[in-house]
Amino acid sequence: NQFIDEQSPTRFINGVPYFIALTREIKPDCIRYSARLNCNEESDNSLWTAEVECSVTLLNEDPSKNMVCKKSAKFANGSVEGDSMLF
Repeated sequence: NQFIDEQSPTRFINGVPYFIALTREIKPDCIRYSARLNCNEESDNSLWTAEVECSVTLLNEDPSKNMVCKKSAKFANGSVEGDSMLF
């Protein structure tokens, strides 16, 4: 299997910088995506936890239906839901 690592541009939630680190695993019959939401190193990682949900794209599907990651980040002072990201 082939693994490809990608990273989204740095964005901000409540002033906290973050990026999504994405790993694409290319298999014979599908592409499996896994991703994690990371604070930049200079920010205080203790302020939040995050989850990223990703989908699997079958190779014979319409390529315009690319993988969509829905991100949500929970901060110490509350929860923030972000917009979906298209890779």
